[in-house]
Amino acid sequence: MGVGLSVLIGLKAATLFIIFAYLRTLGFTFLSVPFLYASLVSLLVSLASHPATNLPMLLGKNTDGSFPIWSLIIFSPYLYFVQGFSALRRLKSREAPYTEVSDGLYVGGWPSSPDKMPPGNPAIIDCTCELPRVFGISGNGYLCVPTWDTRSPDPGAMESAVRWACRKRAQNTPIFIHCAYAMKSGLSVQMGWKAATSFIIFAFLRTLGFALLSLPLLYSSFISFLVSIASHPSINFPILLGKNTNGSFPIWSLIIFSPYLYYVRWISSLKRLKRREPPYTEVSEGLYVGGWPSSPEKMPSGDPAIIDCTCELPRVFGVSGNGYLCIPTWDTRSPDPDAIESAVLWGCRKRAQNTPVFIHCASGRMNMVDERQMIQKLEVFIFKLLLRAAIMDLQLQGMKYGLCIHMGLKSAILFIIFSYLRTLGFTLLSLPFLYASFISFLVSIASHPSINFPILLGKNTDGSFPIWSRIIFSPYLYYVRLIASLKRLKRREPPYNQVSDGLYVGGWPSSPEKIPSGDPAIIDCTCEFPRVFDISGNGYLCIPTWDTSSPDPDAIESAVLWGCRKRAQNTPVFIHCASGHGRSVAVMCGLLVALGVVDSLQAAEDLIREKRPSARIRDHHRTTLQQWSNNRLFPPLKPDSMHLLH
Repeated sequence: MGVGLSVLIGLKAATLFIIFAYLRTLGFTFLSVPFLYASLVSLLVSLASHPATNLPMLLGKNTDGSFPIWSLIIFSPYLYFVQGFSALRRLKSREAPYTEVSDGLYVGGWPSSPDKMPPGNPAIIDCTCELPRVFGISGNGYLCVPTWDTRSPDPGAMESAVRWACRKRAQNTPIFIHCAYAMKSGLSVQMGWKAATSFIIFAFLRTLGFALLSLPLLYSSFISFLVSIASHPSINFPILLGKNTNGSFPIWSLIIFSPYLYYVRWISSLKRLKRREPPYTEVSEGLYVGGWPSSPEKMPSGDPAIIDCTCELPRVFGVSGNGYLCIPTWDTRSPDPDAIESAVLWGCRKRAQNTPVFIHCASGRMNMVDERQMIQKLEVFIFKLLLRAAIMDLQLQGMKYGLCIHMGLKSAILFIIFSYLRTLGFTLLSLPFLYASFISFLVSIASHPSINFPILLGKNTDGSFPIWSRIIFSPYLYYVRLIASLKRLKRREPPYNQVSDGLYVGGWPSSPEKIPSGDPAIIDCTCEFPRVFDISGNGYLCIPTWDTSSPDPDAIESAVLWGCRKRAQNTPVFIHCASGHGRSVAVMCGLLVALGVVDSLQAAEDLIREKRPSARIRDHHRTTLQQWSNNRLFPPLKPDSMHLLH
């Protein structure tokens, strides 16, 4: 898979960030900071190692194989991770550190110590960008062609290494070429990613309250994970899907495995559409090879006998009366020797009868895959971490870390979708997902309570966004508007409620008709929604606050005093956030107490809940309100003292 390292480290970044957020919720601040830093470094490596970027010099490895001190400090989470992972992989695989492929030519993994080097003091060609040279070995020369793991050196680097090696061999010097280890991924890994993606999207929709909409994704995730396990080389159980010898699927299989069976048909059609290659090719007289014939016109002429090498695609009935043989095999796998023998003998008999033979799989392409158990177990481990993180997000959705974790998961989902589209060859289509993933990750960091930087989005005091913000943060700004509209559509609650005479609380007024009557003054508690202009000539105040967070005590004080002045002028006041459930309710509680409508914050909360049942005050809102109450500048106002604020 072309984006192997990029996807792996991207998921590592998401996992580390979720661990960081989780530790913060438990109060382990100092313990969580290294996870935040390691997450940022992993994201950087993930982007730099993507085939579209491919910037191995990011790590700063010198031509002599050493790393400068700044690189050892900045990229330490990644550099020591790959060294540890390389050691674990070697320990499990128990493979030799090197192999002699020809006289004086050796190939192997990273020589972590002198005893892992071939004899004869060979010259070394180092194909890694992340592992250091072990000094004290090779006085016969060293050449570094820095390359990301799972990537191929570019043609210029290959040419340079080959010429250098030829000169060394001309001097009768042995050559040792090493990287870290070989790693390729096939269907098992691909479906593992799909399972993780589907599950995270399921959890994501659950946090938004779309329970019924999320259930198909949960089921799809389970089926993808099942296929991922069954297609692993150590298991290789293609009959799981129940394909019959005549190429059909039983009804139970079409129902149970429908997410996978229809997914592979869709992917097959998309690939064929993109590649624009013919559905089959004649390789010799009467012998054809190609992809799945989804319709009779995609079959070679002459009514050939068919050898079907798929376990996931159905036979198109009504074609080939000259015979059909199915040897069910997972995509990216090779049929076993007995199946090949059976197919060859059957094909020979057909050719002896002068019958054309058409052999097909999904795409009609050969994909050689050598998949090792260690990397598969690592990926299953990452899937489990993401699963636990998704469950944790469901448990924490009402806490002050809600948006931070919510956007962190969204970033992971988008990055996996981006990588997945890249593996299918849809480069241009994948780029918006990469950008949206980066923006989501940035918002996730900025919205964390320990950072709390809402001015990142650049919202002006008049409620507008500058042009640069609308361009840079467009994935997030338009996403929150869509989510707000969907939530309102689902909940069917009024856009605002009157909690007391001249006091209104509600969600973002996307249009003038969602504003209370009487041209009220507006207190806007959002940092992500624009003000709808042409409404409220009676004043507008913005106290930018992240969703699920609480305005700080100073912002509440400022909003309460401004609201009191407006009420003293007999002007209605409308306080809103995104949905009218959290931020705006906290400010309204303060205003109700300050105006003397109620005598306590608890009474204010009860009054608002009575008028707007969906309103909810969380513990962190209460804590902030209590801080404001303990340090407020003025005592509660009485109705006859309102004139003092004129």
